[in-house]
Amino acid sequence: MAGYLTAATGSITTPLGGPATDREYQRRHLGFVFQQLNLLPLATVMRNLTLAGSLAGLSSQQIGERAGKWLQLLGIEAFAPRLPKTLSGDNNSAPLLPARS
Repeated sequence: MAGYLTAATGSITTPLGGPATDREYQRRHLGFVFQQLNLLPLATVMRNLTLAGSLAGLSSQQIGERAGKWLQLLGIEAFAPRLPKTLSGDNNSAPLLPARS
């Protein structure tokens, strides 16, 4: 599915009935989960929060609204412009919560 290997025989179809190689299906319905907590170290908390929305093709307005909601819900609005290495304890993992929900 990831394009690393080409099948010699057979095929894989998505739950929607299309081929698993359909890029639009992959973009909208597939994702990845890290095995451990990971923030992009050179990206701000805000950028880490907005990355998934950007990759999903959401509008800038939608991304901003969702990120703002999560920053407020998690109580980390003040940390939005900061890099992960400047955070500690629970503040370090808080930006990951939206990706897991």
